[in-house]
Amino acid sequence: MTIITDRHIEIYQTTISDVRVSLGRWATIYLEPTLVECTWCVLDPSNDSSSGVNEPGIDWIDHPDYVDPYNIKICPECGGEGYVKTDNTKLVRGTKKDLSYNNREDSQVGFFRPGTIRFSCDLNDVLVDINDAKGDTWFHLGIKVDLDGETYNIINITKTGLRDLYTCRAILERTNI
Repeated sequence: MTIITDRHIEIYQTTISDVRVSLGRWATIYLEPTLVECTWCVLDPSNDSSSGVNEPGIDWIDHPDYVDPYNIKICPECGGEGYVKTDNTKLVRGTKKDLSYNNREDSQVGFFRPGTIRFSCDLNDVLVDINDAKGDTWFHLGIKVDLDGETYNIINITKTGLRDLYTCRAILERTNI
């Protein structure tokens, strides 16, 4: 019987961290955009939209999208909606493995379409709440993932490991095949 000691875990974590740093790739996880109140115009709370008046100290002519001097009642930043969408992204470093029909391990897991990959990373890097290892990851909340200039849909997410050695594995399918 083999006993896994804290020293074994420390050696394993150091080795895996070194592998991810040297071989790892950065993936961008895109989350749902959030609505933020526009800073270029005054919000009308009764209509929950722009009041058509610029914020004090801000001139709409200075905005790069400002075009028509006759259309001064529509905010060039939010288009009169009063809110602006902001992109939410998370960067994660991990390793990529192509899943193909030729690999025996992959055929036991299941059949995947061409362009499907497995992205593995440290679970602590993708936890939404760092204290909740059983909770959601950023992959659970993600819409899509960009990796090496390709866009992927998130197909499956698994958490695997023993004791403190947890890994998150996401199966990603390329969208532009």
